[in-house]
Amino acid sequence: SFGRWIIGFFLQQGQKNKSESSRISPPLLSRINQIISNGSRLWRKLLLLSWQATIYSLWTERNHRLHRNHFRSPASLVAEIDRIIRLRIASYRFSNPGESSDLLQLWFAAS
Repeated sequence: SFGRWIIGFFLQQGQKNKSESSRISPPLLSRINQIISNGSRLWRKLLLLSWQATIYSLWTERNHRLHRNHFRSPASLVAEIDRIIRLRIASYRFSNPGESSDLLQLWFAAS
């Protein structure tokens, strides 16, 4: 379940104490490099979507915590990231239905 694993990693990195090292773990870095260099275009696109949705959700959560004093659980963040990715993939349906279907199948297989 690469999708949940990558989301979990980004959430874990976001929760790290500032005094700790924020370096990416070697297995994750190896897997990301493998996808970028050898993976299909769809895997690269899915990785980019995961990255963008995770960063957006974590930044939004950070702003809500700082400015609104509103906190959500990690499980709700993962659910939101999953929803954002599914909606973004669905938005490709109009311009490229085949790619949208393939991306959604990859996302379901990865999560």
